[in-house]
Amino acid sequence: MPVIQFFTDKQKGENFAERITHAVEMGFAAGFENLIITGTDSPAVNCNQFKGVAKKLNNNNLILAPSKDGGVYIIGLQRKCFQQSAFKSIPWQSNNVFDALKKLAEQNELSLCIEVSACDIDIAGELLNLRSNFCNSWFGIFASQLLQLFSTSHL
Repeated sequence: MPVIQFFTDKQKGENFAERITHAVEMGFAAGFENLIITGTDSPAVNCNQFKGVAKKLNNNNLILAPSKDGGVYIIGLQRKCFQQSAFKSIPWQSNNVFDALKKLAEQNELSLCIEVSACDIDIAGELLNLRSNFCNSWFGIFASQLLQLFSTSHL
């Protein structure tokens, strides 16, 4: 599955809504008919989940994987359903993202598939909770080191 990364050096826009909309536009401009969007704050996402979302995009216009805080950690989107102004108007970085995307799907009569809910990492406490699920794995060790760095640099 091809991957396009939009780290800070490729992002364009004054706010998150403009930056994510630009990234989606660039993905579709590159010729993709379907996109799967995820952030760097969702370390539990795995290859099988991406494959499942890709397969479901064959029969659904929009796939949403809600995060436990009201956001989303995966968005699967068909090109034919993308509306720049509507996408940009979503209250990104809030606990209303999932509801707003779901409402957008309903208003536009899009077929919607909702994936299992999971957590993403927005604050240190969420990283601490997620770390316990990975114990001695590379991610658990990394999370412990990151939390230690965070606690010593913000005292």
